[in-house]
Amino acid sequence: WSVAVLTTFVLFIAYNLYSNNNMKNYNEPLPWLAQIGTALLAKLLRTLADEISPQPPIKVMEDLFGNPVSEVIYVCTKLGISDILKDEALTGEEISTKAKVVKFENLQRLLRTAEAFGYYQEDLVTSKWSNNKLSSVLRVDHPSRMYYIVQHQREDAFTSWAYLFDSIVSDEDVFKTHHGMNIWEYFEKNQDQQRRFQLAMSDLESLGSAAAQVRDFSWKNYTRIIDLGGSMGSFLAEILIHNPNLKGLLFDRPSVIAQATNIWTAEATPRYTSIIPKVTLLAGSLFNSSSLPDFREGDAIHLRYILHDWSDQQCLEILIAIRSKIGKLPNIKLIINEMVLTAKDSVPFKYLFDLHMKLINGNAMERYAHQWEALFDSAGFKLVSITPTRSLNSIMLVSPK
Repeated sequence: WSVAVLTTFVLFIAYNLYSNNNMKNYNEPLPWLAQIGTALLAKLLRTLADEISPQPPIKVMEDLFGNPVSEVIYVCTKLGISDILKDEALTGEEISTKAKVVKFENLQRLLRTAEAFGYYQEDLVTSKWSNNKLSSVLRVDHPSRMYYIVQHQREDAFTSWAYLFDSIVSDEDVFKTHHGMNIWEYFEKNQDQQRRFQLAMSDLESLGSAAAQVRDFSWKNYTRIIDLGGSMGSFLAEILIHNPNLKGLLFDRPSVIAQATNIWTAEATPRYTSIIPKVTLLAGSLFNSSSLPDFREGDAIHLRYILHDWSDQQCLEILIAIRSKIGKLPNIKLIINEMVLTAKDSVPFKYLFDLHMKLINGNAMERYAHQWEALFDSAGFKLVSITPTRSLNSIMLVSPK
């Protein structure tokens, strides 16, 4: 055990030395050995932290102030502090002027709070502030940008957390109650917020999820990837770039496909030049089998971050529509790219995200393996396998029964 701990510690330190660069691209997953090692080390350190943590009342206060910490990060992002600093070092007065903050002392208090939680760094000799690795990912131009996800979550989603009590006790759809519509109707009526949501979903790739999910699953066994609810198509693009023999079809709501059309040109996205001829864009509804693409033998029908947005009943409607469209076509697989929860999971964030989905999407949820299996079975599918990836998601291979 001590050898394993020492090994993982060395791997962890080596990786951090390697990545000591504020503008490092974090989209690439760690090698499997380093991934496992750092996960074990993180779990060990969390266990040790629990053992040596302050007295319970102090721990409760620290946890209680988790929400204000996210507010600090949000305000820093909203003010564009990381973009103001870029690779420079500036005084608080200079940042205040550029951020149009009336009182310099207020900004200084904000920055010192952010620094206490790992964001930005102050040189006490020069009184200048600069970005560090953590604050740099709040820059719009960072290759592993988190700029839009911070603003989307705070302005469109986190407001629902104030009503967690109501959601738990009465099973209320709190987003719909307080907005008068569900979140998808909200985006349809607020196109600026929808655009930000699409950019926020692109920011999620900074968690290393796309690269890990493309590399840790064998996509080459199929002839065409049908990406249902694929948003702007960034994940489909990664699959096709790494599997040049495949073709693709991007399917989403009409308003989303209208935006994606502007991205899928060589001028707008030069990186897509080689795959643009291989991709078809199609608008429709996941709930309407007649608007779904015409499937054919050898297709892989892919859904990523889709089913966790819906209740069991709504998921059944989607899956039954897909099953109906497949009919008796042979050699077609369904690929579900989602979290698979486990009891006492080593990643606490998964449980928070499960509650988060309930708060913003009514009875939406993250699911355990037995829940996924029951859902597929009810819709006329069979769970074949679950492949772990170096991301929060696992990839479930599903066949028509």
